[in-house]
Amino acid sequence: MLTSAVLGFLVPALVAAAALALGWRGRQPAEGRGWVAALAVAAGYAAGHAAILGLPPFPPIDVTHWAFYIALAAGMLCGLPWPGGGTAGGRAALRAALALAVPLVVLWPRARHAWSLPQSALWLAGSALAIFALSAALESLVGRRGARGVPPGLTVGTALASATLLASGSALVAQLAGALAAPLGALAVGAWLWPARSALGAALPFASLFSTLLLLGFHYVEMPASSALLLALFPLSPWLVELAPLRRLPGRAQSAAATVLCGTPAAVAALIAWNARPAGGGY
Repeated sequence: MLTSAVLGFLVPALVAAAALALGWRGRQPAEGRGWVAALAVAAGYAAGHAAILGLPPFPPIDVTHWAFYIALAAGMLCGLPWPGGGTAGGRAALRAALALAVPLVVLWPRARHAWSLPQSALWLAGSALAIFALSAALESLVGRRGARGVPPGLTVGTALASATLLASGSALVAQLAGALAAPLGALAVGAWLWPARSALGAALPFASLFSTLLLLGFHYVEMPASSALLLALFPLSPWLVELAPLRRLPGRAQSAAATVLCGTPAAVAALIAWNARPAGGGY
């Protein structure tokens, strides 16, 4: 397990770093590179997932396998150019497609075997709306804060989400969250090395994958509801940097503030899960 955990962190970091180095260097206009961040996060996670669990079968036989295919879908939809994909309407269509797909495939076993029809409709529709809103808010936030401000906070928060999942009883899903934190860390470094490039494209792949892992943690693992809520909200914490006192800080101080703002609720979520951890093993 230790070997797969190490590979599940190193492999996605290296894949994402390679994608960023190949895609962001050079003198092409920054606005033409939005796909690079999307591909780095999606391909990095997919590589980490494969390093941990191997290539999953299709169709998946376990609900965790869907995270790999969601990463592929996010990479193809957000990391490849298609007509209208760079417009506001095109991005909204991508958000809607992934926001609908994620809860449908992740929660389908629950909807089919454990929930009533109204309960299923509520969870599926509510999760889709939440994912759509999260990705839209992140895109707007990255656009306002620039490329360097948000990725470090998402890296720290996702790493702490991994700790929350581990404390909740699932070493496996915790490793998958670590495989998402790794390419985000590479993106944070890349954003400092190439400050003119935009991390905007990473918003939707991150929202889709993080939501997948959060749904797995809440519905299939013993994650406390309060921890799940804090993790659902932590990516939006950097919006507090827009408050007047923080907005006057210099750029690096704003990035540090965004990281602290993301890390604080995620750390509290981990502490709550640790205090409520199950006595036996987990998923």
